[in-house]
Amino acid sequence: MPRILRANRGDAPVMGAAVLATIRPTNHEVMTMTPRDDAIALVLKMQECFNTRRFDQADDLFTTGFYSHPLGTTGIEAGKDAWRAVVSQFPGMQVVAEDILVDGDKVAIRSSVEGIGAPEGEARPELIEIFRIDDGRLAETWGITGGPRPRHD
Repeated sequence: MPRILRANRGDAPVMGAAVLATIRPTNHEVMTMTPRDDAIALVLKMQECFNTRRFDQADDLFTTGFYSHPLGTTGIEAGKDAWRAVVSQFPGMQVVAEDILVDGDKVAIRSSVEGIGAPEGEARPELIEIFRIDDGRLAETWGITGGPRPRHD
């Protein structure tokens, strides 16, 4: 079960497993709040679509103008094509949420990657993704992959 930490915008520090941060919005910044539990459920549902290979069930989770910064594309079809490509190379690949943080209209998720080959004694690869949510759907994403490069055994 992932650890769920939440940061709020405002003057008070946020307490969770540790003090996360004190965040002060700028005067020109407009924040729309996404209910915490809905944001968490949304990213976990996205991971479920990936892990079960039910990629078409992800359509309703994304806005029509969804933008992926890592892929440089608009729309969910490019993302689903990337999912298909990676699972064709690593059919046993699964992502497991380790931490989820919610702040306003953004949700960050750190996930471990299982079911792929990694060099002996090295940590499994990890994903860190940040999503912006608009009207209850994923509207934009940023992400990085850390750890060893996967090997196809």
